[in-house]
Amino acid sequence: MVAGHYAMSLVAYERQRQGPLWLFLFAGIFLDLLMIGLVLAGVEVMAPPPGAVRPHFASMVVDMSYSHDVVPVVVWAAAMAAFAYVVTRNRAVALWAAGLVVVHEVADFVSGFSHFIHGPGTAEVGLGLYGRAPLAALGVELLVAVACVWWFGHRTQLSARRRLALYALAVGGVAALLPLAL
Repeated sequence: MVAGHYAMSLVAYERQRQGPLWLFLFAGIFLDLLMIGLVLAGVEVMAPPPGAVRPHFASMVVDMSYSHDVVPVVVWAAAMAAFAYVVTRNRAVALWAAGLVVVHEVADFVSGFSHFIHGPGTAEVGLGLYGRAPLAALGVELLVAVACVWWFGHRTQLSARRRLALYALAVGGVAALLPLAL
């Protein structure tokens, strides 16, 4: 889930305006940014199987033990709270930022790859829809993203043009992942 994480950040921003939007967007997508860095460093793995003609969610080899497993996410949420507090000196903003990290994990349980409690060999959590039903996973993400944009748009005084732009980003973010699901 990518577009859904960004869209959930809009909810946090609307509820806690003392924090800058960039901070909530960063907190909402932090685990994925961390995962990309760890994959590039060779610590985690997200790749198609050897010899695959093209990448597909269902056949991806995935190990996100340090960025997305439950125990590390608790640590990352605390780190995000500390970072947000240093940036804003506001406890409520720090809690919302930490909450976005936790909500990211929970959203991935529903629409994403399966995660473990703490590494392979521990209990697996989540529906693993990216591997089992990738189109359903993207459908869930689309619903979450559109619902968050709708909620944000109705809670704020956005122009119709800006609201449409946010919907386009949400739908486009999901559509960009469609080739990995087909």
